Amino acid sequence: MHNFQISESPTQKTIEGILLDIERDVSKNLPESPGLLNGTSGVLLLYINLYHLSKNHSFLEKSLDMMELSVDKLNTFIKKSSDPYIDSLGHGITGIGWILEKLNKIEPVDTCLLNDFEEVIHNTVKNDKLRGSYDLFYGVLGKGVYFLERDPDGASEQGLKQVVDTLWYMYEKHGWQDKFNKKDCPSDTVYNLGLAHGIAGITSFLSKLSVRNIYSDRVDPLLQHSLDWLLRYRNDQLGICRYPSVIVNGDISSYGDLSWCYGDLGVAIAYLQAYKATHQEVLKEEAIKIASLASKRMLEQSTVRMTDDSRLIDPCFCHGSAGIAHLFKRIAQATHYHEFERCSHYWIEQTLTVGRSYSDDTIGGFLEADTDDSKKTVWKKNSGLLTGASGVALCLMSSLPNFNSNWDSLFFTDIN
Repeated sequence: MHNFQISESPTQKTIEGILLDIERDVSKNLPESPGLLNGTSGVLLLYINLYHLSKNHSFLEKSLDMMELSVDKLNTFIKKSSDPYIDSLGHGITGIGWILEKLNKIEPVDTCLLNDFEEVIHNTVKNDKLRGSYDLFYGVLGKGVYFLERDPDGASEQGLKQVVDTLWYMYEKHGWQDKFNKKDCPSDTVYNLGLAHGIAGITSFLSKLSVRNIYSDRVDPLLQHSLDWLLRYRNDQLGICRYPSVIVNGDISSYGDLSWCYGDLGVAIAYLQAYKATHQEVLKEEAIKIASLASKRMLEQSTVRMTDDSRLIDPCFCHGSAGIAHLFKRIAQATHYHEFERCSHYWIEQTLTVGRSYSDDTIGGFLEADTDDSKKTVWKKNSGLLTGASGVALCLMSSLPNFNSNWDSLFFTDIN
């Protein structure tokens, strides 16, 4: 058994055992796709951080094996697939390029391979401009996340400028409409406030560039545009949230999610990223107000999916209990408010109790709540990062006091 050398508190010992259970089951249930979100390259992120936590070289060896498997799967995927998003962060080339850069920081990766990925990703930015997609997972923001990981102060600065120019073009052309959700309602005007598909993601990305003084003559005005836009849609009449998740045809009364992908917590993250860049106290104050309101929402008032008898909940990073715990953890680290640390502990406890299934057919005790073609919730195994057990494991690791990693930089939650 691997020794993680963590504290002897009961909760932390429980987490150590769960991490081992997840790793065991993930290794037996590897995803078919190479993608970062729910494919083998997302599992690679898990192994990198298991090595970071334990310093056990078997996890480093598994990381290298997973790298080879992901690259091989990508080559096969490219030959056989007609997926228009094969260049994306979420499912394709950009995501695997990003995870290779993460691995390269602990174990040297072939320089020619890294350079090949960078060249291809440079050449695909124009695809996002043509599609009009700024989306993190399927658009140009994903390319920006890659270039930030690659070498933000060196050769990749040109790639970052490409991304910013594309965001500028999109802002002038359609004001950053949400093309991801618009595909389901093409006649509507849709704006999104979330980190995954919305303005909070743009704000967070531009904030990271502003902190580094990259392309300031364009980045800083774009950042201010995004902040002004978000603040304009604050709505104190929504009750348990301060911001709508999406705005459709000007309607700002929609219910706010409690999750990473949509909702108030993502807006709070964006404001804290922007505070680091601009030092505007009003942004930090607004983030604290948002998180304080969100902290009053217990499981029953959340948007976390659960079984009809409430005996099992969705634990995933994207929109489940572990992800909520992680966001409160990061907000607590950035603001030093113990209220948010306590809230993070609450959601970790939910993940460790009603977040676990005790059937045999799980990944370390966890199942994903998915939706079938008839819109019914189905519970299934998922080893992946975004909605699967690898993401849950990373959130559990982040709850440990001796674990310090920016594994979540692709999700913009690395604000500590």
